[in-house]
Amino acid sequence: ASIDRLMRRRFPNLTFGEPIPDLIGKHVRIWSQKDYEDTWGTPRTIMYLDLNYNPFCNEIEGSPCFLSNTSSGVWGPRRKSLEMLDEMTKRYKRRWQDLAWIRYPPFWDEDHTLLELESRVTSLALIDLRAANREEGIQSVVMILVVIFIIMAGIIMLTKDLTFLSKNLLNPLVELADEMQSITRLQLAGVSSSAEDVQLATGTSEVRITRRTFENLKKAIKSWGKYVPWPVVQLLLRADAEAS
Repeated sequence: ASIDRLMRRRFPNLTFGEPIPDLIGKHVRIWSQKDYEDTWGTPRTIMYLDLNYNPFCNEIEGSPCFLSNTSSGVWGPRRKSLEMLDEMTKRYKRRWQDLAWIRYPPFWDEDHTLLELESRVTSLALIDLRAANREEGIQSVVMILVVIFIIMAGIIMLTKDLTFLSKNLLNPLVELADEMQSITRLQLAGVSSSAEDVQLATGTSEVRITRRTFENLKKAIKSWGKYVPWPVVQLLLRADAEAS
């Protein structure tokens, strides 16, 4: 917008073949973001630009855009129609997703006929977005790979946690439940002292406390069996009853 206003205010009568003023070239370089990549990101790749109906450059037709500080060009022939620009764009071997037309005034919220647009659109630019789209695609791929890596790392950590939980909590609890069931059958001598020591050293602290308490209970039952006949002890345990 500022370049268009500057062109109409300072250079309203420029025609085909005249040199492009340095002031206009400077503003176009700033607008293209050339030499400002560190501040504004990927620069605009201008394929066509006209200001106040006068073509500044046309890369498609072989008129390069002079965006260096030491180069200058001349104005091209006055723009004839927007339809001719559409036809020119079709000859340019790029995907439509890689091209963007920028017009001034924009008229985004208004409906106009082609004839009205021909007279009212004073400046027009065609931007090649291929480099920007490629950069955006690379960033998307990198982001997807990072997300996949995070998900895989989470799955691995979850698997390790589940393995730890199964080894130190679930399996000891299952073994403890089996031993509790064996008490009703008075199978108290099936576990050696060394195996008991290994079992007492495994599992979480809560499981170890429960197992240690259960081992003390087994010793108490064994001691009780020395004074009460084993069939009577077995009968009481199976019947879930108290001695009277």
